[in-house]
Amino acid sequence: MIVKQYDRDVYSTMDDLLYIRTHQCLEPAYSENAILFYIPYSDDNKLQFSSKVECKVLELYDRGAHYSKEGR
Repeated sequence: MIVKQYDRDVYSTMDDLLYIRTHQCLEPAYSENAILFYIPYSDDNKLQFSSKVECKVLELYDRGAHYSKEGR
């Protein structure tokens, strides 16, 4: 997926339909390739950027479905 940094510790897809809340992620991003590894209620959720930097994912918000999923 292609992501951009929306706010501190918040990334979104370029179409703004999916928001990803991370934990202390300092990776700047605008139009960056990334892979999202996410299983609801798992402690191993992460967002991996093309630079190989990995950030812990705390929550996803799907604007199209109007709901969020939290990890632990």
